[in-house]
Amino acid sequence: MALQTLLTAKNDTAKVNQLIKYADKLTDCNAKQALLLLLKIVKLSNHLHYPNGTGAALYLLGYVHNARRAWAMCMVT
Repeated sequence: MALQTLLTAKNDTAKVNQLIKYADKLTDCNAKQALLLLLKIVKLSNHLHYPNGTGAALYLLGYVHNARRAWAMCMVT
């Protein structure tokens, strides 16, 4: 599914799960875009009171920061 289609979908946990899958695919090939998307996912998951989505997005944020050797950002985000 295209990112624009996902972003315009109804805000629910299914959207969060699809966005996480999309962001996961970006983590190794486009870290910058993955980070931006993951921050949006964290915000949406918190808004929806969906801790599984928040946790998954934060896990991937840590993974991307670690892969980029940006350990200080792992602690801030």
